[in-house]
Amino acid sequence: MGKRWAVALIRKLWLVTWDLWEHHNGVLHEQENALARERSSKTNSKVCDLFQELMGRHILPRDRHLLRLSLSELLKKDQEYKEVWVLQATEVLKAINKNV
Repeated sequence: MGKRWAVALIRKLWLVTWDLWEHHNGVLHEQENALARERSSKTNSKVCDLFQELMGRHILPRDRHLLRLSLSELLKKDQEYKEVWVLQATEVLKAINKNV
């Protein structure tokens, strides 16, 4: 009887440990995913704003690559692509505003 009780106790401890581990990983990955979603949302918002602003401006031929894709195609690109696009578009708009 004592051996069966000890085996059941050890098994229960393993199960509790496993449940805690799964819970920890779920919380950790959910936080990472939430941060990634927030970052993506902010970048998409910047892309939309800058795209609309560029559409209303006369831009130099060398900068027209920024408008080669449609807004919907641009928003489908990966995060790194969009962040680089935002940096480039921001610089082009600064140059345009400086010359106005």
